[in-house]
Amino acid sequence: MLILEMTSIALITLLMIIVLATHPGGVFNHDELTLHGLSFHTILLGGTLTIFAIPGVEAVGERGIRFELPTMVEAIRCFKAVTVLAAASVEETYG
Repeated sequence: MLILEMTSIALITLLMIIVLATHPGGVFNHDELTLHGLSFHTILLGGTLTIFAIPGVEAVGERGIRFELPTMVEAIRCFKAVTVLAAASVEETYG
């Protein structure tokens, strides 16, 4: 099993080197690396979401979630709050 894993890592590394050597232009976007357009408000929003996360929700499996709140009314309120927050966080223009 270890040999299979080492072989796959070697192939991934080889493909990465080939892509980086043949890719025209830069691979990294300079504006993203220098955090161009970042505001204090977005840092506060990200920090708040990271600290508080989503109460009463846990991951189940790879692509599932489960509400662990005492009543379904609270679970629906939590879902609505997360949906509103996600909708408000979408940028009008990308790029």
